[in-house]
Amino acid sequence: MLQRTFDRVCIWCSIPRHGKRADLLARYITDQFREGLSDEAALFGDAMWREQNSDAARYRPDA
Repeated sequence: MLQRTFDRVCIWCSIPRHGKRADLLARYITDQFREGLSDEAALFGDAMWREQNSDAARYRPDA
């Protein structure tokens, strides 16, 4: 379930699966699960919100 959530967020947010941003995302999803968030849809929603509101999401190398 955690892998599926990670993969979906990476696809939706165009995050390469290897690198610092992916590592932080994986850690975030794992931490949320350890804190008791075990619903896959809720994990996905939280991770998507985090990514869409992160500094990395605002950075545009072509701008």
